[in-house]
Amino acid sequence: MVKTHGLAVGALLAWALCAAQPAMGQDPVDGVCHDSVRNGCSAGTPNDAALADTSNAYKWRCDGLHGGRDSRICFIRVEDVVDGVCDESRRNGCSAGNPNDDAYPDEPVVYQWRCDGLGGGRNSGRCALWFSVVGVCDESVRNGCSAGNPNDDAFPDSSTEYAWRCDGLNAGANSGRCSRHVPVNGVCDDSARNGCSAGTANDDAVADTSNAYLWRCDGLHGGENSDKCHTFKPVNGVCNDSVRNGCAAGVPNDDAFPDAGSGGFVWRCDGEHGGRNSSKCFIRSVNGVCDDSVRNGCSAGTPNDDAIADTSNAYLWRCDGLHGGENSWRWTARATTASATAARPAPPTTMRSRTHQARICGAATACTAARTRRGAASSFRWTARATTASATAARPAPPTTMRSRTHQARICGAATACMAARTRRGAASSWRWTAAGRIGAPARPPPAAAAARRREAATARLPSTAAKRA
Repeated sequence: MVKTHGLAVGALLAWALCAAQPAMGQDPVDGVCHDSVRNGCSAGTPNDAALADTSNAYKWRCDGLHGGRDSRICFIRVEDVVDGVCDESRRNGCSAGNPNDDAYPDEPVVYQWRCDGLGGGRNSGRCALWFSVVGVCDESVRNGCSAGNPNDDAFPDSSTEYAWRCDGLNAGANSGRCSRHVPVNGVCDDSARNGCSAGTANDDAVADTSNAYLWRCDGLHGGENSDKCHTFKPVNGVCNDSVRNGCAAGVPNDDAFPDAGSGGFVWRCDGEHGGRNSSKCFIRSVNGVCDDSVRNGCSAGTPNDDAIADTSNAYLWRCDGLHGGENSWRWTARATTASATAARPAPPTTMRSRTHQARICGAATACTAARTRRGAASSFRWTARATTASATAARPAPPTTMRSRTHQARICGAATACMAARTRRGAASSWRWTAAGRIGAPARPPPAAAAARRREAATARLPSTAAKRA
């Protein structure tokens, strides 16, 4: 027990002796005060807890190193210790302490620094100053600013413009009035070539076609472009005189000129899409005229085989007038020689005498007869013309429509088909009729007009008064 206690005491003494000796290879360092800053030591280690501060001074000690001696009492006046304080009204400004511009790097729109404390005072935090920025308009967009902040309330908008201002920063001046047109969408105006009721015409945007002009109306100030615009190319009116109211180009206008009466029709072909109108267009009326030498024959007009039904011994048709002309009314008959002879004597091609003419044609002033042969059958056709007076004396004027079969027999005899038409030229009228015979048909009993024709024929055979005097 005594031995153990003695060893412990010996170890403590050895430790104390070793601690009092300088470290091997290191020189002792005495503590030295640095009174220009709080807790400052130019050598040794500051020991703020070694001495208590007073109301007007901060106190501390600088402890020696490696067995060196401690310093005296170190102190500094309270008024000599200054904490760093930023002054951001100016670049690198400090209201207390020293500015340190290297403490923080500047940024594109701001200056940065720090205010370091004095006499051991604390440093400030980050100090900053925004660059002075003058407001600058950017009118490529609404409320745009290339510098400064947009102020949309500074100026009122209008129906055609947006207005605003760019306010300066950090005492920078404000911009003037900024403006931008309200966007305008392109709108086509197809009433004229390259027309736009809004926007700008762009003729190169769309290729033209053979009959139309094409373009586009581009929007303004960011407005949208229109779709394809078009208008038809002008078409000049061109007459087509082969048909009534015909136009090779343009639109027919039948009211542009009065017609030429019975002689024809007059019209005009109006241009389209701004094209010029034609001059007068004209087509002559053509009356239908039969050509009985052939079936469905017409010397003028167009044959219409469906207008009249054929009979058992005759082909019937009509020649329709053209361009407003009158239609013909004429038919021809075929019969055997015997039936034609039974119905009426076959008239010769040439009348042999006036008496012969009167016997065949009555008192008509003009008479023709023709005979045609088709195989074993022959047909006879005769026509007669007279003034109204002579026609009345020679033969009653046949009506256009037969009222009954008895009426037909009285007018036309035993002919199977009969037609009469009346035309007027001035004060005179003419009557034309045709009849088709039928095999075995009895001869027509002579009407009252036949007696008158016989009296005229007898009178024609008497010598005239002048001959008697001779």
